[in-house]
Amino acid sequence: MSSLRDWKGYNEALVKRGLILLDLDFIADWSRELKTMNERKEGARYRYPESFVKLLAIVHAYVLPYRQLEGFMRALSQHVDGLKAPDYTTIWWRVAKMKIDVASSVELDKDVTIAVDSTGIKVSNGVSGSARNGKSNAAS
Repeated sequence: MSSLRDWKGYNEALVKRGLILLDLDFIADWSRELKTMNERKEGARYRYPESFVKLLAIVHAYVLPYRQLEGFMRALSQHVDGLKAPDYTTIWWRVAKMKIDVASSVELDKDVTIAVDSTGIKVSNGVSGSARNGKSNAAS
């Protein structure tokens, strides 16, 4: 039995673990969604739309702890006009109030795809159609 390993393939698999595909279309509806959420709201107004917080909740559930999620959002907001990075406490308060279903069918030791669009959030081990078609923006 050969002890040769496909180091090139192994290295590529490790690099792909850091690949993040983001569809940032939710930013276009940021103001409209916040306006709707804050209508007739008493107390402090929401600063982050529900769709954005859902995305953060899923990323937290599968990928990053709260403080690292804040750091990721700070870095991303430097490259995306209109994206405001929340602090980890704000993320925690909003996410803690949500019911997030973690898909038991998703294997965390394999590539995880988190797809977010107007119909909701889907988490799987496959690549979404929009990612395959190049619709998403790649960041790493």
